This record gives sequence, structure tokens and C-alpha cells, in this order.
Amino acid sequence: MEGHDSWQAWAQALERRRLKYFTAAFLEAAGPLTLLLSQLTIITQPFFGKLLPTGQWEEIARLLEDGNESRLFVAFLQEDKVD
Repeated sequence: MEGHDSWQAWAQALERRRLKYFTAAFLEAAGPLTLLLSQLTIITQPFFGKLLPTGQWEEIARLLEDGNESRLFVAFLQEDKVD
């Protein structure tokens, strides 16, 4: 998926922690609340910024902000093609 280079890495990390399907279900259930989660991600970045590589928090915030992108990511997580 062009423009979604981080998705594979995120899916692999979630799979290792056995959180892939939980995350997909959570994002599906959150629906419109993902916009609020996006803002929360931006606000908390100074506190948790070192947990992810540079730019990852912004990328996650953009994903949460865009409902279509969130749905695409959920579909990506639900695929069983994580290597």
C-alpha cells in the first residue's frame, strides 16, 4: 500500500504483542471517537514521544483523524498477511 509504509511494522509489532485483532476491533468500535484519540495522541506526544521513532506519533494521529484511513488500516490488520 503506497503511503502506508509504517502499517506493516505496526501490524508486526501488534502481532508480537498479540494485540493486532484487539486493535482492529477497538478502532472499528471507536468510530467517530478516533478524532478525539487523534487529538489525544498529539497532546501526549511530548510525554511519550521517545517510545516510537520520529514522526510515528504524527502518522498515527493522521491515521486516526481520517476515518477512511482508519477503516483501511483496520482492514489491513484483519488480513492474515503479516510477515
